[in-house]
Amino acid sequence: KYCAIVGYSLGGRIALEICRLTVNDVRYSTVKIYAVVLVSSGIGIEDEMQRKLRYQSDNELALKLESMASRSDFLQFLINVWYQMPMWSGAFSNKDGDSNVVLQRRSENDPKLMAKAVRVFSPG
Repeated sequence: KYCAIVGYSLGGRIALEICRLTVNDVRYSTVKIYAVVLVSSGIGIEDEMQRKLRYQSDNELALKLESMASRSDFLQFLINVWYQMPMWSGAFSNKDGDSNVVLQRRSENDPKLMAKAVRVFSPG
């Protein structure tokens, strides 16, 4: 079995983990990766202090997510905090139909599971 893996941002870090598993874990030894494409993906933060600061920031974000009491709170968090982060570069600042659909879908996520993902996949 041969495959190519493409990952964007967090997906890139997941792609790197898949590559690591196929090399180091016999359970995945039948998978042969012939190409990996990473877009806007980092392999981590090299500087220890910067890494600690990022983890602390991500942990604070996770705590906010865990404190969401209702779907309405979560939707407001997505609009006012999550999609205001630099990584989104104002992608959801307009009120077109596509942005509204994305927001609606994201608001159906479980904030506690998102908090777990923020912690697990933090580059810090």
